[in-house]
This record gives sequence, structure tokens and C-alpha cells, in this order.
Amino acid sequence: MRDHRASTPVVFASLVSSCLLGLVALPSANAFMVLGTLDYPGADMSYAFGINNAGVVVGNYRSSGVWHGYVYSGGTYTSYDVPVAQTFQELRGINSNGDIVGRYADAGGIYHGFLLTGGIGGTFSIVDVAGYANNMLLGLNDRQAGGYGGAGPLLVGMAADGAWGTQLGVYWDASGSHTFQYGAYQSQASSINNLNQIYGSYYNSGWHSMLRQSGGSMSEIAYPGATTTTGGGINDAGDLVGYYNVGGVDHGFYREGGVFRTADVSGASATQYSDVNENGVMVGYYTVGGVSHGVMALIPEPTTASLLGAGAFLLLGVRTRRQA
Repeated sequence: MRDHRASTPVVFASLVSSCLLGLVALPSANAFMVLGTLDYPGADMSYAFGINNAGVVVGNYRSSGVWHGYVYSGGTYTSYDVPVAQTFQELRGINSNGDIVGRYADAGGIYHGFLLTGGIGGTFSIVDVAGYANNMLLGLNDRQAGGYGGAGPLLVGMAADGAWGTQLGVYWDASGSHTFQYGAYQSQASSINNLNQIYGSYYNSGWHSMLRQSGGSMSEIAYPGATTTTGGGINDAGDLVGYYNVGGVDHGFYREGGVFRTADVSGASATQYSDVNENGVMVGYYTVGGVSHGVMALIPEPTTASLLGAGAFLLLGVRTRRQA
């Protein structure tokens, strides 16, 4: 199996800081190491949607009935509101350069995608596909040439009509926007890696995940025995995260080397994952008592698992992966 986190130790400076400065450790129901919750201080509900290779996380939270975006880095939460009138907003993805994508709903309930070049202190741009009322940006990669605007990353998301009857996956490169769909089904693109592979979902009596190769070919990715499978994130090794449903219950999953693993938070009524970085760290959310909480997790090597269990990872701050 190809190893993208190979023999060179990976330094988890941001991750260690996160564990020391605010993440609350949680039990996991399986081999996955659940590192802890990502709850914006004072919020009544929080979600985590994107993570980059430095461990910086983006998501959204609700406080007093109002939604805001946030960035979490090194134990510090920073709130963000788009600089236009809106009724809902969320930050969905962040790349290694700090660029961020997301979506917001305007006063009329119409959704728009947006790009924050350089992060929350950078340039805000609305990114909508011409001819489609509703738009969302859900992911981006690290490229800085040939992408959006000619010098930015490739962006992915969804474009829909005003009634949501037509929903298409979309990606943006230097030449503009390109829509696609899996067969004749409603589709959306959730994540793109640096090989230009796109992971997303299509709807056919329920959501099913799909993988689109850089050349345009597409295939369904289904968790064995699941009623539905929804695509979340993909990294450069082709590892996938998302969630599947069995018996009306959502379960988080990770697929590495073609092998699926369930990744549920113990005691949660639902677990979903949205993104995974090159170090195998995933983010998403879980629900307990009707309240959603952001979550960060990883699947460690056996040796690393022992260190984590002993708390030594806080001192060592590295993670190694075997080579195939």
C-alpha cells in the first residue's frame, strides 16, 4: 500500500498545541484515535469542515441563533463573518497556503460561494457559476498555478437552480467554471486533492459517494452494506473520509488503500467526517442529545497508538508511518 506519510517523521506542532490548548479528549468506538472536540467557546452548536496540513481547521458555529464561521489554530478560535448581508455562513475548506472557501446565504435565502485568498484577513471574492442561482464552494487544493483566476487553487463545489431541481458538481480552474454530474443525477463536489481527483456525491434515492479522476472518469464509492454513502474529503494518497448510513444512523468512515474503517465517536447518535489532511488527521462532527460538536481524529500506527495512550505524543510531537 502506498504510504503518503512515509518514513520521515511528521511534526505536529499545531496539533500538539491544539491538544494542550482546548481540545477535550473523547473515547472512540474502534481503532481510530479521537483527539477531541472542536467547540467554539460559548456556542450552542459547532461543526468542523476543513483541515490543512498544518492542522488549521475551519468550520462554523451557532450562537444565540446566529451562524458564524471560524478558524481554529494552535488552540485559538477566530470568528469570521462574510462582509456582505447574510442569514447563514460557513467556512468549508482551507489549503496549505491559508486560502479558505465557503458558502453563505443572502437575505433572500440564495446561496453563494466565496473564496478568501490568504485567509480571513485576505481578499474576499464571491465565486458563482453564471446562470445558476445557488452556488457553494466546498473544497480547494494547494495549487497556485492553473487554478482559479490563473494563479490560485482549483476550487470545487456545487451549482443549482433556484428551486434546487438541478444540482451539478463544479470545479474552477484558470479557464473558468466547469460543471459535471454522475450520470443524470444531482451531484456535488466536496473535495479536491493536488492530483485533481475530486470526491463528492450524487443523489439517487439517497446520497452516494463518487470519485472523479483528473481525466473526467467517475466511479461510485460505496461503504459495504450501507444504505447510502456520502463523500467528504480526499488527500493526495487517495484516502477518503465521509459518512454512511445504516438503519437511519450516520457513521463516520475512513478508506485507506481501498479498505473501509468505521470511525464513530462513542456515545454519539451520528458521526460525519468532512476532510482529511496528508497526515491522516480528519475533521467532522458528531451529535449527542441533538447537539452537534466539531471533532478531530486520526488513525495511528500501532506504535503511535501506544504513545498516544500514554500521553507521550504531547512530548514527542511526531508521527511516523511505515512504507509499503
